[in-house]
Amino acid sequence: MLETLIENATKLCAAEQGFIFRFDGELYRLAADYNSPAGFREWAYRRAIRPGDGSVVGRVAVEDRTIQILDAQADADWRTVYAQAPGTSRVRTLLGVPMRREGVLIWRDCDVAD
Repeated sequence: MLETLIENATKLCAAEQGFIFRFDGELYRLAADYNSPAGFREWAYRRAIRPGDGSVVGRVAVEDRTIQILDAQADADWRTVYAQAPGTSRVRTLLGVPMRREGVLIWRDCDVAD
């Protein structure tokens, strides 16, 4: 079900990639993705995201609002988190949208590459 949700959301955003992260009570973990490079998918599944780190997920978690980064490559906080992540060199615009299920924040984002 999450795979269908993120596929449709990604297409709605006219994005190349999309992700849903779930909160485990402390950290956010990748729950579903659409069209992400295999290397990035593996990297992201192994990595947990803390609220407030430089990622879009971390920012959405703290601010509980939609976050847009117009140029991820020019965003020092984002680059700090994703500098070693495979498949992120073309990522430009990021959109993070908070989503709730049963009152618990889950999270979706869309990545648009040039």
